[in-house]
Amino acid sequence: MKRNYSVLILLFTLGLILTCTHCRRGDEDLQALVEDIGHRFAPDSRVAIWSVKIERRHGTPTLTGETTVPQAVEALRDSLEARGQSVQWDVRVLPVPAYRSTPFGVVTISVTNLRGIPDRGGELVTQAILGTPVRRYKRNDYWDLIQTPDGYLGWVDRGTITWMDSTEFTRWRQSLRCLVTVPYALVLADSGDTAETVSDAVAGSLLEYSTVRDGYWWVRFPDGRTGKLRQSDAVDFRSWLRSSRPMPDQLLLTAKRFRGFPYLWGGTSTKGFDCSGFTKTVYFLQGWLLPRDASQQVTVGQLVTRSVDFELLQPGDLLFFGRKATADEPEHATHVGLYLGNTEFIHSSGRVKINSLDSTRANFNQYRYDHFLQARRILSDSTVPVLKRQEWYVQTTEVDRHE
Repeated sequence: MKRNYSVLILLFTLGLILTCTHCRRGDEDLQALVEDIGHRFAPDSRVAIWSVKIERRHGTPTLTGETTVPQAVEALRDSLEARGQSVQWDVRVLPVPAYRSTPFGVVTISVTNLRGIPDRGGELVTQAILGTPVRRYKRNDYWDLIQTPDGYLGWVDRGTITWMDSTEFTRWRQSLRCLVTVPYALVLADSGDTAETVSDAVAGSLLEYSTVRDGYWWVRFPDGRTGKLRQSDAVDFRSWLRSSRPMPDQLLLTAKRFRGFPYLWGGTSTKGFDCSGFTKTVYFLQGWLLPRDASQQVTVGQLVTRSVDFELLQPGDLLFFGRKATADEPEHATHVGLYLGNTEFIHSSGRVKINSLDSTRANFNQYRYDHFLQARRILSDSTVPVLKRQEWYVQTTEVDRHE
């Protein structure tokens, strides 16, 4: 009897081991599928969230987590259905329900900081300037996770954004707005030397206006504040969009206006630029919407050359620098500058400055020369987004109607 009891225990243990092994293999296959979907639909965590994992709840595989990509969820469901695999679902598609009625927002201060985590000590990953439209996904105490028009995600102090429903956001996109074109401007409560300041503004800021009178734009902030902006500091946004025809000369003039401005990691405003924030801002002020980081900007435009060849380079080309490819790793762009012509380029490194890739020049930069990766041309590439076609900023039908 004792021997039979031992055999039963052994058989039960073997069965349990086989069951656990089967479950583990099943979970591993499921995890591989989840990761494959993530690589396909959300390969860059800077612009998309795919945080999905597998848990065992009462012996049943359960998918948990969250994502900003509903198409990825549908693809995963279809794949599981094709496999005949049954799972429990606890995956949240962002935005959270509380934000679905007011998912849009517009920055209401001159520059707001986006951080990697919801904490003031978190890394500054990027910035958004006054009048930038954003989407929000979830909250954490006083912070909102938002996405900017270039797709970048980050945590922002919610008090720096005015939130809107779809009707309010449509009205804002159709409104009269002016675009700040000077590096730095002030919005005043009244005209005159002793007028109180309502807010500051940086190049690229957008403000609604009601009229232009006595040398001032009469402007309105997204949060309802009003004031006067010097007329020479801005242009009508819609007219600017219709007339914007990016030319190398204008691009270079814009870039040189920021010479000497300070470097700031994560900076995309005239209060401080990092390298890609500088090139992004310069192109934005000519009507283009570049990706945020150097490693993203290197994926757009047309490849010009992978070596320093002055015969091939043209003013306005983006020059990329970084880690060269090896047998084990691909190249990785970590720095970007704007080619000026005559062997020189302008970039933000310590400050916005001009260097040369010609070893005979006094401003030659050996380090950048040694780490040159490639040059890309934006101005002749119709696939790079332009602001006049961005639904974030305008109703494109309105622009088309006036062209």
